Amino acid sequence: RVIGPNDTGLPALTTATPMEFMIGAVLGMGAAQWAVFALLCAYVARALPAAPLAAVAVFVHNGSVTRVTNSPMLRENFATPFLWAQVLVLAACLRAVSRLPAQSADNRSSSIASHEKGTAQPVGHVTLGKSTGTGTSASTGTGTNTGTRTKSRWLALALGVLTWSLMLAWQFSQFLVLLQLLVLLGLFVVGHVSQAQLLGVVRPLALGCLAAVPATGGNVMVLTSLSLLLWASLELCLLVFGGHAVTWFEARVLLIAATLVVLAAAKSAASLVNGDDGHIFKILRAKATDYKDFMTMLYLCGPTYTGANIPELVSSLSQTGLLPAAAATTAIGALKLLQEGWTGVRKDPELLFLIGQTILFASLGLMIKRLIILLVPSLVVLACALCGAWVPAFVGQQRGFTTQHPWLRLGWSVVVAAALSSFMLSSPAGLQAMEDYQFEGPGQPRMEHETRLLMEFLNETAAPNAVIGADPVLSSMVKLTLNRTIVLHPHTENADIREKHHQFFQIYNSLPPAQIFRMLKRWDVDYLVIAQGPCQLKCPDGNTMKTMTQMPSPRGVVRNGQSGRKQFCRRAAEGNDMPGFRHVYQRGPFTVLELTARTKSQ
Repeated sequence: RVIGPNDTGLPALTTATPMEFMIGAVLGMGAAQWAVFALLCAYVARALPAAPLAAVAVFVHNGSVTRVTNSPMLRENFATPFLWAQVLVLAACLRAVSRLPAQSADNRSSSIASHEKGTAQPVGHVTLGKSTGTGTSASTGTGTNTGTRTKSRWLALALGVLTWSLMLAWQFSQFLVLLQLLVLLGLFVVGHVSQAQLLGVVRPLALGCLAAVPATGGNVMVLTSLSLLLWASLELCLLVFGGHAVTWFEARVLLIAATLVVLAAAKSAASLVNGDDGHIFKILRAKATDYKDFMTMLYLCGPTYTGANIPELVSSLSQTGLLPAAAATTAIGALKLLQEGWTGVRKDPELLFLIGQTILFASLGLMIKRLIILLVPSLVVLACALCGAWVPAFVGQQRGFTTQHPWLRLGWSVVVAAALSSFMLSSPAGLQAMEDYQFEGPGQPRMEHETRLLMEFLNETAAPNAVIGADPVLSSMVKLTLNRTIVLHPHTENADIREKHHQFFQIYNSLPPAQIFRMLKRWDVDYLVIAQGPCQLKCPDGNTMKTMTQMPSPRGVVRNGQSGRKQFCRRAAEGNDMPGFRHVYQRGPFTVLELTARTKSQ
């Protein structure tokens, strides 16, 4: 039956749907995320007042640190709780290994080799490939060192498990792990971590990614990811260069250069076997050149995939005091590194790791606006680090006075946290951001009502085994709300799925109905749901959906529509039956067509 625009809708669904359950789950995970995040800020600063400062910063910058409130079903909402918990454990791993005896495993291995040969080795020489990779130094026979090694093992296990969970929640996480590995390699080059400490953190990260491969059904995209290939390249280069005693700087530069060369070769070879992550590199290529294909244009049409407005972002973060505070932490950390020198293992490696991670997250966030939710929380962590006693200790060291009194350190933490919190809450930008924050998309009252009526109609009309074709957003709603079979998977981390997207999106092209019908029947579609939003879409660069559907598919296939003919989706919205299609629902932005033939042969 046809539901007209004046109908009041069907009886409401009385049971909780999987979508409602998942929304409740993501809200609960969001609450846990900010609890862990506050703990991370307090841990990095080594000061409890940093926790309430983190809460205030998250409150003021709510629209830039999470998308739970306006787009709860995004995968990053499920992944970021694991990300910040993983960063907390990674920081704890770096701090734990920095508490071990000052002599690094690199120098110790070199000294042992020299002693066995009866020769003295020049100071500053190292032998690569001799460390145990456990992230610990040799036992000194004390209970303290034994306890530190045990703690390091438990932290390594937790790091691997959290990395595994992160990879399961969001496959883009492979690039986040890659950035973390690059920061660790940078700390290794400047001598801030030893080879043993490097491997003690890198190996749990890599093994967590590797364990995600069978957990995701043998996902080849994860297996051939840059993060795993970088780890394999590093291990290979350590085996090749093992036993070569050179100066520490030459050793590290040689090792990293060789690792990157092997990584490039391995990724090129892996791309021939599997190209599931090829769309990500094409998006980056399109941002740097005039390259275009269907999926790339579809991604870049979304406002969240455009580049961030840098002047506006810098202005908003400066008005709340977040950016200046984070910049101060970065500057002091850089001065601290330069003062300590670029040799040997130093204190606070976790702080330098977080500074490096923030810089790389900034490059992602400025390139793709959607990833601002990684940059702003990282800035919050650095701003909260100002509460730490390391700041007055560093200044006191420069001025020649001591700052070790506990009341002085506590007073510094409280004053800095109170000052930054007050400034953020009273800044016009912070208050205005909260007042102007509005729900988007499905959160708008009318759209939510219309979508619910559509779901209720499909629930009553479509058989339990019916196959429903719709755009990715509607497909996810149909699957989670009604548990019906869908044609189009909402995610595109697969080359075959991306090709299928290009074929299905021809409903927004000007192809004849008979051609659309034959395409849909190959997938045994029973009902086609068309939303006018994608049909009438116009991108910021002026391209329309019709233009994009006529671009080459990921495999180079071009499907041109008929000139002068209306788009199929616009013809469907006019309410007239077409060959092979019968109108069964027309309300608001949604049209439902039933395919009259039930078999593939027709």
